[in-house]
Amino acid sequence: MGVVVLNAAQLVLVLQRRTCSMDPFGLSQHEWSNSYTDLSSHSARAHDPIVEASSISLERWIAPSSPAFGPDFTVADALPDIVLLTVDQVRFHAHLRRLLHASANSFGGLLAKIPEDRVVAVPERASVLSIALRVLYGLPCLHMHPALDDVDLATEALVTYGIDVRRLAAPSLPLYQLILSFAPSHPIEAYCVAGRYDLQDVAIAASSSLLTYDLSTLPDALVARMGPTYCKRLVDLEKLRQSALGDLLDVPVAAHPPSPACDNSRSQLDKVWKAAIAAAVWDGSFENIAQTVFETYEEVRTTSLCTECKSALEERIENAAREWAAVKAQG
Repeated sequence: MGVVVLNAAQLVLVLQRRTCSMDPFGLSQHEWSNSYTDLSSHSARAHDPIVEASSISLERWIAPSSPAFGPDFTVADALPDIVLLTVDQVRFHAHLRRLLHASANSFGGLLAKIPEDRVVAVPERASVLSIALRVLYGLPCLHMHPALDDVDLATEALVTYGIDVRRLAAPSLPLYQLILSFAPSHPIEAYCVAGRYDLQDVAIAASSSLLTYDLSTLPDALVARMGPTYCKRLVDLEKLRQSALGDLLDVPVAAHPPSPACDNSRSQLDKVWKAAIAAAVWDGSFENIAQTVFETYEEVRTTSLCTECKSALEERIENAAREWAAVKAQG
């Protein structure tokens, strides 16, 4: 076979065509497609941090001086090779391998064919896409203080892009921590988000903040969003907390033998104990129960508790707080 000799102009043209058909890593789009098939194997994932199991955080692989999702966002020595352009015209630089490996539908079909300029428009706002990408990369989110609605929309976007959010919601990962951070202030809404996407661990953890929630006030819209399974778990939680409250009230404060300083009057002490427990449960917090017990007891008795009574009360209070905090919706 003869050797084809190209002149300078022809050589430049060939190089230009080849450059246009290849990505920055030197692979054509066809070769990229084949590489993703290969990356599904365990051995390939083990040698490529960017496509490690989707539930693994990439934080340890990111260069310290590399701003997240900027042009120099370096992960495992790899620069971004795709740009996601939000509806409010903010650019997020990401890694194609990470997006495609995590997605079951070519990122909602947006990455089925890569444009030559490697800029892909997405329908999300920047505040939403930022959360979604940080969750996908396993990067901390709490410092951003996002709105719960944006967290919900970001989770919805991940689902739309074919990503299994349940794998991204383990207790050690940002999505779990982010949704759960809303439980103290917005318990039913946080539980609803967890239920909507079947994030069982998140829902169980959030349910401990719903022990004083009145189910009769639950809006129909939230019932529909969380679905029948998680709604039933709330009903079961209501029954469970009533049983748990009865157990707390039935266990008296430990008695001590009468002494010259204290006759250890059971009736008064138990009455105050039950009143204080009920108040703590109603308020949804055991933080001030010790002060409530002591102050109420002294108002009734007009005398101070002895050292042994106080010690017994403190021990019972600590046990009650642990028992109540352990009441959660069942998986």
